[in-house]
Amino acid sequence: MRRLKLLPYLIPLVILSLPLGCGNTLYVMKLGWHQASLACHSVAVQDVLESPSADSSVKKEIRFIQEVKQYGEERLGLKKTKNYTTYLEA
Repeated sequence: MRRLKLLPYLIPLVILSLPLGCGNTLYVMKLGWHQASLACHSVAVQDVLESPSADSSVKKEIRFIQEVKQYGEERLGLKKTKNYTTYLEA
């Protein structure tokens, strides 16, 4: 299933990289592969919060980030986005 998640990223990457030349194409494809890998291995923040095995300090940090995001959207009128809705353990 993870490989299927990568497919939408790879096709446009290959098409867009064709006119860049051979050296740049490989570089851009490598960057795209790693970005797709990050996207593929991330999990929803809600899943982390509901997981009994997740570290409590990680959960605390995620909740804080959600509060800050909510404050910005509700009080400051910032646009709601999907940013900070996934988690990837570094």
